Amino acid sequence: MDLAYSGYYTQFWTAWVESIEVLGVEAPGEWRGLAELGRTAHWFWAFEEFAVMVERPVLLRVDSRGLIVEKGRPTIAYGDGWSL
Repeated sequence: MDLAYSGYYTQFWTAWVESIEVLGVEAPGEWRGLAELGRTAHWFWAFEEFAVMVERPVLLRVDSRGLIVEKGRPTIAYGDGWSL
């Protein structure tokens, strides 16, 4: 596997790229690409000949500690209707 990336859990790339560009410093193209993935994808795995990309969830229900809020209700849901 060449690259495993979580847009949701690595938002620091997006924030860092946007911050330096506000200061007038152009980020390298690869970093801008990772920042864009962070804005649009949840998980991303890049292989030599193909890639897998997971959309961002439409619902993520947790408390301030990251724990499930209510048992019996979905904690995460995606646009295609899948939830857990």
